[in-house]
Amino acid sequence: MHDIALIEQYKPLIHKYVSVFADFYEREDLLQEIYLAFISAMRAFDSKKGQFGRFAKRCIINKLIKRKNVIK
Repeated sequence: MHDIALIEQYKPLIHKYVSVFADFYEREDLLQEIYLAFISAMRAFDSKKGQFGRFAKRCIINKLIKRKNVIK
């Protein structure tokens, strides 16, 4: 249940990234990849090393950069 609450809390951030990058990728594919990056961030996060929000943003951005490099 905690995971669902966390996803709901960060849904605006997730949709912000979809809006920012929607011109470059198909919207549904982008949304799915961002959610997968977010879920990976939830699993990998260590609260001793910082704030989750910053970590999640970095994971999402890294995923989008990797995707961009693959598509080139």
